[in-house]
Amino acid sequence: MQRLRGDDSFKELMDKVNTAARCNNLKMPNPPRLSKTPARIHNTSEPDTLVCKSGEAQWRRQFFESVDLIQTELKRRFDQSGIKVAAQRETTLIEAANQNLSGLNEEMQLPEKFDQSCLQMQLTLLGDLAKERRFTAVKELAEFISSLHPQTRELFKEVEAFIELCLCLPVSAAPSERSFSAIRRLKTWTRSTTSQKRLTHLVLMHIHSEILDRLDIPSLVRSFISNTPECKVHFKSRNDHPRSQWRFLPEAKGSHLFRQSLLL
Repeated sequence: MQRLRGDDSFKELMDKVNTAARCNNLKMPNPPRLSKTPARIHNTSEPDTLVCKSGEAQWRRQFFESVDLIQTELKRRFDQSGIKVAAQRETTLIEAANQNLSGLNEEMQLPEKFDQSCLQMQLTLLGDLAKERRFTAVKELAEFISSLHPQTRELFKEVEAFIELCLCLPVSAAPSERSFSAIRRLKTWTRSTTSQKRLTHLVLMHIHSEILDRLDIPSLVRSFISNTPECKVHFKSRNDHPRSQWRFLPEAKGSHLFRQSLLL
């Protein structure tokens, strides 16, 4: 970002804009019209000095203001102690998976529930297990752990807890930032009486919609129907009814089980 704050960067940007405008037969926008300061907020008797600046001069000022604002916000957001701790944890985890583990240190500030000696041993074992792969993000490592055999996953309990810690930290996970925007969209005035449990479920489904898209809805419905004898009585079996009538049986429409199935 520091390299962008220069005349060369601005000239390069203006050249690209002018080239794109000529290719698309567009005219460059005119600079905004200058206006005098209203008399009610003008504190001096001296007349305003209006300096007519070219459009490029005004765009240059806006360009540098934007670069300065971005630099300030990046420094404010990432120059924090919590960010450094989260980065240290993720770096240690990825290096261990890539067989470059240098050891655990106090800068990681691990919770007391972690057995650091056991975690160190499991991280070393993880590097030997995944030596044929190259990881660049914690999410890739989480997918690798979830794909292991259940008996093999039992050997990496501390590593799984470590991965969950890295993925759940608000300072390192974007979904935690998006959750506030999602709540603003979901918790409308017409949903003011929504319970906290239901609101949490709605927010999770809204944020992680890509996971819901991969679900097999018919298999979930079949699993729900075969869960208890009461469900089987209300919904009966799929073989006894056509597909178009299977989910909307007359005797099930008024039951709470039917409403729960629609939420699936």
